[in-house]
Amino acid sequence: MTTCKNNVPHSVASAYTRVELVMVLAMLMVMVWATIVVFKRKISEARISQCASDLVVLRNAVIRHDDQNPPFSASDFGPLVGHYLGSLPFDPWGNPYLVDSKMGTIVSYGLDGRPGGFDQDKDHISHYRPELTVEGATYHGQTGTPVVGNYIVFTFNKPFRVTGDPTTEIFITCNRGRDNEGLFLSGDRVTLIPSSGAPGFSDSGWDGGIWTQVSNRSAVFPVASDPANGLLVIGCLTGSHNGFSIGPDCRVNLRPRGAEPACATLRELMSDGGPFDPSVFPGCLEPGGARSRSPLEGQDVGVPFEFEGR
Repeated sequence: MTTCKNNVPHSVASAYTRVELVMVLAMLMVMVWATIVVFKRKISEARISQCASDLVVLRNAVIRHDDQNPPFSASDFGPLVGHYLGSLPFDPWGNPYLVDSKMGTIVSYGLDGRPGGFDQDKDHISHYRPELTVEGATYHGQTGTPVVGNYIVFTFNKPFRVTGDPTTEIFITCNRGRDNEGLFLSGDRVTLIPSSGAPGFSDSGWDGGIWTQVSNRSAVFPVASDPANGLLVIGCLTGSHNGFSIGPDCRVNLRPRGAEPACATLRELMSDGGPFDPSVFPGCLEPGGARSRSPLEGQDVGVPFEFEGR
């Protein structure tokens, strides 16, 4: 048998060398894989950061345009090229930035170019006009237990779209510390949350009340909803019997926290064919992505009522 100088058989020495080589190659592969993962993450972070910077530039360009001209109303950024932008903008993933001039929203849908998603597919959105919010709620009629002809006027900060029964989102609470206890004005029975009775509410007091959106003026309801001017009117069609009374301590919100529906019925007024138009991207599309959101999301107990007697 052939031996090495250290008297170790040559075949054994070669075996040790091959094992060591495999271990080194495995370590190198792990290091290369880790480097690739870190590199991809850095690229993703850089693209997201670039997108955020682009949205600021585009937002400022539209604002400058609106300061000097009638409000921007185009469906793309072409009219801004030359005076406010150097060229048509594309996001870091190669997709054009989308704009909805009615909503005042600029959006990149990320790598996949579609609403929703996570990581590089996440939506990136900038608002150059305020998002849809409720600025006030005025209760008209007899204070106390509602009767036929009482109505509530909700004032939004800009035009909106109603796609369903808005009473499913009207939520009243009189417990200032909790925005998840109160009642909905929806359906043929006012719904108490929690079902066992919310603080200050009587199960027998509101069961018979029927509230609905007022779409046309009448002898009973002298005002009607006007979404184009940011007004929503909800009227009482039948008396709500006895029980809890609406008073100065009450607040109104568009559904309590944690009770968002699958699709909001009150939405931003979207441009036809724009990035949030359901005919282009079906589903519940809101400025925050595919998830519907309350226009009052983030407010603890909603806006207070004002009262005007009749």
